[in-house]
Amino acid sequence: MKITYRIGCKYQLCDDYTHALPPTFKYFKTFDSDFVYYNYPELIVKKGYAWDGASSIARDTKEIMPAALLHDALYLCMRLGMLPIEAKPLADKELFKISRRDGMSRFRASYTYLAVKLFGKKAILEKDKITTAP
Repeated sequence: MKITYRIGCKYQLCDDYTHALPPTFKYFKTFDSDFVYYNYPELIVKKGYAWDGASSIARDTKEIMPAALLHDALYLCMRLGMLPIEAKPLADKELFKISRRDGMSRFRASYTYLAVKLFGKKAILEKDKITTAP
């Protein structure tokens, strides 16, 4: 029997992660999936959700992990059509805000934000990398 699995996931939540989104998110419809529940202002990334941590030029450090988790979950919601692509700038700004809240330097948070602002759309438009093993 073969297994199917997603490439690129390094981390998995052991508990639900709840985040209050800013007022700019209040216009989006409520949804509930296997991995995320959203009802403004609350976004819950559910236990078991897997993500790849920080991407590109960003390093996986404790200052970026909550921001990377939320950002990846929001991008996945856009990729699956639960949120419109117009939510991308809001998700990118939230990455910056959470990184700063959690102690990241302004310089590092700024270049991380700039990277997702300029190159993040590709991650939304890409299909998940899924493979099989015997």
